[in-house]
Amino acid sequence: MEIFPSHQEFGFRVGASEGDVTMRTSGNEFRIWVTIITVAAPVISAIVVAVISQRTNVRLAELEGAAKTATIEIEQSKLREQQDTRRQQFMEHHLPQLLSTDESEQRLGKALLFVTYPNNAPDVLQVALPAVSDAVKILLEPVQQEAQAVKKATGDWAIVISGDKTFDLAKKWVAGAQRLGYTPVSIYYRDGFYRVTVGNYPTRQLAEQAAVAIRPQTRPDAYIVALGRWCPSPNTRKEGDGEITVCGSA
Repeated sequence: MEIFPSHQEFGFRVGASEGDVTMRTSGNEFRIWVTIITVAAPVISAIVVAVISQRTNVRLAELEGAAKTATIEIEQSKLREQQDTRRQQFMEHHLPQLLSTDESEQRLGKALLFVTYPNNAPDVLQVALPAVSDAVKILLEPVQQEAQAVKKATGDWAIVISGDKTFDLAKKWVAGAQRLGYTPVSIYYRDGFYRVTVGNYPTRQLAEQAAVAIRPQTRPDAYIVALGRWCPSPNTRKEGDGEITVCGSA
């Protein structure tokens, strides 16, 4: 009688034992992975959703910014067309009055020119001179001098975006405008208010075009001013940690 089992029997039993261990180990690992996936799935899902949402929001912001820029450019283009049309109409209807030998007609044409195009008046006259007679040129000499004086008195144009009672509030408007990339940004003290202006434009027409872009970013009631007339006799003054321009009386 064999005391020990045969080699085949021993091997069979050992093999069965190893299989049981392997199956138990595999089952445990499977359950562990199921638990990990169950716990991690919501977290991974949330991360994926957050990334997609962030990218979507960035893209939407880019599209909104592009749409606003396009809208502003369209509005500015329309305004330029309107300005060109008005200028052409002025040249057709009122320039003949300015060039008239009739004194009352010339006064009317001159007044309209100085009110409508105070900064451009000298240039308008220079364009018109070659087409007039020597007698009219002589009549226009004093008008040319007045045109230069009007241009100087008018000065550059700016856009007023705020009016506050305190310097600190005005500084906040300055900081906001500077963050938007506008320059120059200045503080004027006028009629008891600290008024913040943006830009420095040589003509009313250019200031009007710039205001189309500035109003949506600052305030819809921002308005343009001719600095020479709006802030006569200006004086610079230190205030707090900054500097302001104090306007005199007209």
